[in-house]
Amino acid sequence: MGKIAKDACQKYTKIGFHNLHAKVGDAGLKAIYEHDLKAAKVVSKLTDCDQVFFVAYSESRSTYPNELVSFVDCTNGRRFYVQNGVIID
Repeated sequence: MGKIAKDACQKYTKIGFHNLHAKVGDAGLKAIYEHDLKAAKVVSKLTDCDQVFFVAYSESRSTYPNELVSFVDCTNGRRFYVQNGVIID
């Protein structure tokens, strides 16, 4: 078992995330997905996270394109927020 579950990060599609796509476009969806991947890697290095199992964009905490915030959930119940690649809480 790796520190990041195989399906922890999901790609954002125009069809699946129509409202988000309307706000950020194709390039934005790609940037958000890449930030999710980075967030998973950052959190996976923490001893407080046994395994990253879910990562998603936090629309309420983000101000695209300046601040991207992803939340990262671990199997032990911990949740971390990562802003522009840095853990904020």
